[in-house]
Amino acid sequence: MNVLVLVGSKHGATREIGAAITKQLNTAGLQATTVDADNSPGDLAVYDAFVIGSALYMGHWTKDSRLFVEDHMKILTAKPVWLFSSGPLGEVSGPGKPDPQMEEFTSVLKPFGHTIFGGALDKSDLNIAERATMRAVHAPYGDYRPWDEISTWTNEIIDALQHLDTGTKALPSR
Repeated sequence: MNVLVLVGSKHGATREIGAAITKQLNTAGLQATTVDADNSPGDLAVYDAFVIGSALYMGHWTKDSRLFVEDHMKILTAKPVWLFSSGPLGEVSGPGKPDPQMEEFTSVLKPFGHTIFGGALDKSDLNIAERATMRAVHAPYGDYRPWDEISTWTNEIIDALQHLDTGTKALPSR
């Protein structure tokens, strides 16, 4: 199984989640590659499944992540897809209520999962305008990524893909 883990990350926290997912998929014997949403992953036909994630900014995915999904909707609807979002600050994780564009994506893609993980915000990574915005909305600084939940979610993906690969069990219906 060849899996593309595509991430949209502005300051690197979501990229780190994607890298952890990729490492766990590879450790389980799958062939996974992490690619930033602003880079071309090449021929998508070589991938058997997709894990697509994006940082949330003001409740929305990054532009590059949204464009990737929009541009490749046809191939994504034909393969297993999991979606994740990263960005709420504080103790927030689990199934999320996506923005209207995410609702469209999930209704068309019918992903096997979409979850929202807490994000991370380091003041030193922000420019002056971003700092002012974070101050205005009273966003807390810190790392709120739930690594155990990310690992558990990734294990669910591994189980589903291994069952699909061996033909012993079909993936749950979308």
